[in-house]
Amino acid sequence: MVDHTGLLLTIMADSGGTGITLEHYPPASAVLEAHCEHAGRLEPSVERFVIAAQLAEHLQRSASERVAWPVGGRERVLSGYLSLLDRDDWCTVARAGLAAGDQRVTWRAGALAPGLGLRAFTANDK
Repeated sequence: MVDHTGLLLTIMADSGGTGITLEHYPPASAVLEAHCEHAGRLEPSVERFVIAAQLAEHLQRSASERVAWPVGGRERVLSGYLSLLDRDDWCTVARAGLAAGDQRVTWRAGALAPGLGLRAFTANDK
């Protein structure tokens, strides 16, 4: 259920106005917060890493400011996703996906890693 919810959230984040977007979905902030919390309780997977990276990237964009967030909510959820992406076990899964040539990970390593500071794809690991 968490993975399917994550996929729907990424579709809504990237729909660019061709359907319902996170900005037009009234419970978006609550659903994003719940998704982040639930994902953090699960074992990492390439799919979960990819979804968390996409949602974190969306939360950094100004469009996410149009979601009805409680005070500090957007920053808290963004921080939650970035914390997941920085966990050792999540980094290990992402690196394994990259080494296996998984295109979902390969693209994110180049496109999202620099802006998000994804430790999984940097040479200077903690």
